[in-house]
Amino acid sequence: MACNSCGGSPTVTYPGKKCDNCLIAPRIVWGCDVGPLPGSTLIFNVGERADVHLPTGGTYTYEIVSFDVKAFNVVTINVNTGVINIQMKNIYEGRKRYKIFYKIRKAGTLLSVTGEIQICIGNICQDCNGNCDN
Repeated sequence: MACNSCGGSPTVTYPGKKCDNCLIAPRIVWGCDVGPLPGSTLIFNVGERADVHLPTGGTYTYEIVSFDVKAFNVVTINVNTGVINIQMKNIYEGRKRYKIFYKIRKAGTLLSVTGEIQICIGNICQDCNGNCDN
């Protein structure tokens, strides 16, 4: 079965034009064929994975705005480094993408942007609640 974002890593899209001194929070999509398995943990650095270049002249922090509680037990992000820790629930729904919204904020100002992470739980054919995606 074909899907968008197949391959060995997630796809990244940027809202508007990507520039070196702009505050941008991209969309990161873990496609169905590269997504984490049910009950697993996915850890990555948002800034490194999405090649985010924060503007100079300030301190920036990361935070989780919201996440789909149907698919994720816990979603945390290190406020300073942008390392996100996603603990998947032991469920499966074929080709369903679940969303996490995160924010990058410039400390001491109102400047912030919100980004999105979409995760499709990987093909399981193993012991969990749901259908086998084959």
